[in-house]
Amino acid sequence: QQEPSWAERQEFLNDLILNRQHMGEPDWKLPVILRWSALAELLASRRRGAEATEATLAWYRGMNGTENRAGFERTIDDIVAMEVAAQVAGAEFLVVLLPLLVDFDAYPFTDLHDATLAGIEARGVDAIDLLPTFAGQDASALWVHAVDMHPNAAGHALIAEALAEPLRQRLP
Repeated sequence: QQEPSWAERQEFLNDLILNRQHMGEPDWKLPVILRWSALAELLASRRRGAEATEATLAWYRGMNGTENRAGFERTIDDIVAMEVAAQVAGAEFLVVLLPLLVDFDAYPFTDLHDATLAGIEARGVDAIDLLPTFAGQDASALWVHAVDMHPNAAGHALIAEALAEPLRQRLP
C-alpha cells in the first residue's frame, strides 16, 4: 500500500514492468521545429527514458522509506491478514518474492527487497525469495518484450524450477 502523497509521485511512464512511454503516442512532444528529425526524436526519447527510469528507481527505493513507511507497514499487515485468512480456511499460505526483472548484476532494489522479506519473515510468514534464482541472468532476455518486462517463457521456467522442490515439500 502507499501513502497518498507517495502514490502521487509515481508517473507510470516506466514502472519497470511496463514501459508505457513507448506504448502509443507519448504525452511529451518535441518542439515543432525538431519533430522532423529522427535523430532529435531518438535523443529526446532516450533522455526521457533515462529520466523516467531514474524517477522510477527513486520511487521504488523509497517504498519503505520515511515518506511511505505507514503504507509499507500496512502492506506487511495485509500479507499477515492473508495468511490468517488462509489458516482459518485450512489452506497453506506462502509468499513468493519475485524481483523486478532489472539489472541482476547490480540489482537496484536490494534494500527494499531485503526489507520486504525481513518484514514478512519477522511476522512469521513463510516466504521464498526468488532474487537468488535470477543472479547472473540477463534481465532483458527474460522479458516478454522491451515494453513489457513481465517474465517470458524463460523467466517462468526459472521461477518454476526454483519453486518445484519447495512446493513439493509442502504437499501432504
